[in-house]
Amino acid sequence: MFTDRVLVALVHRRTQLPHAVLAELCSVSRSTVTEAIGRQPDTRTVCRPHRPVRDRRRW
Repeated sequence: MFTDRVLVALVHRRTQLPHAVLAELCSVSRSTVTEAIGRQPDTRTVCRPHRPVRDRRRW
């Protein structure tokens, strides 16, 4: 299911657990976990932080 794949990808990015460990936790094969993680977009390049806005008001 889609939500399971997203959850596995998020847990992997947050904890850096190996694919084999995630596969055991989710009762799926390691290749399924690898595929699920590989299909998710890389949030470091997709969600770039905005540049801070300079306050131009003078006190």
